[in-house]
Amino acid sequence: MRESFDKDHAADRAVADVVRAGLFDRGASVELAVDREMDTIDDFMGWLKDFGGRRPMASHAWLIERLHRKRATKDATIVVRGILKLQVLQKVE
Repeated sequence: MRESFDKDHAADRAVADVVRAGLFDRGASVELAVDREMDTIDDFMGWLKDFGGRRPMASHAWLIERLHRKRATKDATIVVRGILKLQVLQKVE
């Protein structure tokens, strides 16, 4: 996918700023590999619409066409894979 993560990076910088300013301390953190499996292109399109509703996204027509070509040749599962990072911030009293 070719979406912009500018807002995500800006949020990361804002968190780093409040930690650096001493307003919050970093607590526990964990990174998880997350897979979302979908059986149909319609399922994927629904996920993409929900995901894309949260951020401006470039056209994914090229990706949809590729999925159609791949799924036409065999029974396949569509998997969206990403890393989920959870970080606890504790307010400094």
